[in-house]
Amino acid sequence: MDGHPQAKTPNIDRLSKEGVLFTNAHANVPVCQPSRASFMTGISPLRSRMWGFDNWMKNKLLAQATTLPEFFNAKGYVSMQSGKVFHSPKKVLGALWGLKKIMAP
Repeated sequence: MDGHPQAKTPNIDRLSKEGVLFTNAHANVPVCQPSRASFMTGISPLRSRMWGFDNWMKNKLLAQATTLPEFFNAKGYVSMQSGKVFHSPKKVLGALWGLKKIMAP
């Protein structure tokens, strides 16, 4: 990734050498909510018909999809959320990550 020479990041350096390094990124939709829903479910906006700031849980196709955190949780990983991921009620968001307690405003 050719970071700054003063930044000592051996773990990130090793990760980039051993993993896949993407040098270009694209979004499925120029609007954040449908783009995140597509990323987290693997369902294209063309298929889900979600183009705007709709509640993704009201979309039958997306609501039935296994999300990325649900997939990892089923494989034994613990996943957590930080920042802007989905616009949904906190109760729904916590269920996606298997959280028993939501620590958000």
